[in-house]
Amino acid sequence: MEIPRFRFDFSFLDIESLSAHCISPDKIESTFYDVQSVYDNFEEEEDVEYMIGFSLKNKFLAFTFTLTDGETIRFIQVYLPHEPEIRYRYYSR
Repeated sequence: MEIPRFRFDFSFLDIESLSAHCISPDKIESTFYDVQSVYDNFEEEEDVEYMIGFSLKNKFLAFTFTLTDGETIRFIQVYLPHEPEIRYRYYSR
């Protein structure tokens, strides 16, 4: 099944701060569309969704976002999660 293509809104992010950690909008987009990325839907409680994926530069990227109009993904936060968080949350089952 084809993943729908979205428009991305980075207006809530500090792109300069992210670039200091070698995170660019292109890396965020490629991680978002990667089929190995893990997606958690917290929409039942909030309008915020969470995704974590592995970038091409061997870094985990985590981000929270909202789907604003059915076509636009607005990123709220993007960060490099701590490895213990990843192990506990996604691999402890």
